[in-house]
Amino acid sequence: LTAFTSDGFTLNDTGFYYINSANTMVAWAWNAGDTTETIAAGDLNSSLYDQSQTWSSQVTGSFYASSYDQTEIFDGSLTTQGQSTGATWTTNVPFTTLRIYGKIFGAGSRSISVNGVDITSQMGANGAAPQWHTITGVTSPITSIQWNGGGYSGAAPDLIGIHGIEVDGKLLVDSGVSLAAVPSINSVVKANPTAGFSIVKYTGDGSQSRVAHGLGKAPELVITKATSASSRWAVQMPTIIGGNYYLELNGSSGKQSWGSQSFNDPTSTTFDTVYANGVNESGVEYVAYCFAPVEGYSSIGSFTGNGSADGPFVYTGFKPRWIMWKSSSNSGEHWHILDTERDPHNLASETVYANLANSESTFDDAGIDILSNGFKVRGTNAGVNGNGYTYIYMAFAENPVNTPLEVDTSGDTQVSLDPLAAIATEIVETDGTTMYLNGATGPWRTGLSIEGSQINADPPGPSEITFTSQNQGTPAFSGVDATLASRTWTLESGTTATGPWTLVDTYSDFGVLNTQTGATPWTENKPTLQPNTYYRIKVQYNSTNAESVESVYNTFKTGDA
Repeated sequence: LTAFTSDGFTLNDTGFYYINSANTMVAWAWNAGDTTETIAAGDLNSSLYDQSQTWSSQVTGSFYASSYDQTEIFDGSLTTQGQSTGATWTTNVPFTTLRIYGKIFGAGSRSISVNGVDITSQMGANGAAPQWHTITGVTSPITSIQWNGGGYSGAAPDLIGIHGIEVDGKLLVDSGVSLAAVPSINSVVKANPTAGFSIVKYTGDGSQSRVAHGLGKAPELVITKATSASSRWAVQMPTIIGGNYYLELNGSSGKQSWGSQSFNDPTSTTFDTVYANGVNESGVEYVAYCFAPVEGYSSIGSFTGNGSADGPFVYTGFKPRWIMWKSSSNSGEHWHILDTERDPHNLASETVYANLANSESTFDDAGIDILSNGFKVRGTNAGVNGNGYTYIYMAFAENPVNTPLEVDTSGDTQVSLDPLAAIATEIVETDGTTMYLNGATGPWRTGLSIEGSQINADPPGPSEITFTSQNQGTPAFSGVDATLASRTWTLESGTTATGPWTLVDTYSDFGVLNTQTGATPWTENKPTLQPNTYYRIKVQYNSTNAESVESVYNTFKTGDA
């Protein structure tokens, strides 16, 4: 590889064996943005903690013991707590979001209120482990937090434990408290938060450390590799496979233990790295690739196999362009990679392996169906669908919906393009393939249109609307045939082309036994339509041996009566 360019990369065409005209190659690229930032140890403390006051001095009342008093709430640690039999924090702190890390003991007289509003029910179930609770129903600013309890009656507690208070993303910590540096080691970060991807370079310090990732949200998957020494490709997914485990991108083992060390869950600012198994060795340089899921663009998670050709369906919220998975529970299974560039039709089974030097292979027994909102496992091989096996996966969208706004400068008017919905209130003129629009927002791109929608320049009146359908034939299908059980038609109305939608009429089993070409439930029994109203028609097909499928058949607007 000789260069990265604005729209791809350049390869050296004289390379031996791996890159030359005799081989067909496949490559995948992720954009980490254009800005590189150096984040030193401690640089993020001010964005995580508010030490502007001695908060504990504002608390009055009685506590269960000196080791559980108000200073424990504001010491910067979530492992300590304040347990009061009757205390009040009197303050004046404006807030947008308020979170309390704590737990409830017992079911007696314990209670907690903010500004006089009882929030006891928002503090979780009795006896549950301490966790963050987002407080709602309270108006800014915080003027008081009061909590009470009956103390201990023998071995039975009747208390509320408060471990920490967070205001607008910052943990309140008494001024003068010495805090650990966040991050704990220096790093160089190139991050693209919109795409949920960053590249991080750092030098190991031989301990358990926190490294900045620059994403602004917690990554679900981090791949780490030494660049100045030999090492494994360590894949950490603490929230999915557990903090004490890792996978090897260059191996086929199931999840392996870090030994006595354990990753903490990644945060919106840092991920953990430990000194174990060739990771974070002192003086060794590392690169980490961090991935955080982005709705409509990427999905990271796990699923459980059932050993059946009717395998699990994994919802991603988009049609995947690229999918990688691996069994985390069992050894001997490889990292499978599929993509729609090499495999545009179902069953998708043209597999390459991240951990093997093998060429691409067709492996139907580990195949999947790539669907509009996820993927359906069809193979029964243990590499994808062993009964009871757990698999981790990462998927990226074919047509991402969470992309930055663009501006179309063609025509007489600049139009901001919202990636989520295409809307035009009026078609002023058409000229060949060019449309001139008023009130246009949406993914208007060259060569694209509104899928499943029709909006006319002069829409017909309600009395002019007729309902027909057309049988366009059955496309070739490879996979498990679905037995049609019922078909449901739905007609909805709305004030805009994107809803919200209100049910007008629904009809089940219409045309389930034949194609009914030209007919709909409303061809003969037309419902009353309102003028200047948007309508959409949905059709759902229900099967006895497959997932239900629903699609928007058409969207239209009526004109004046």
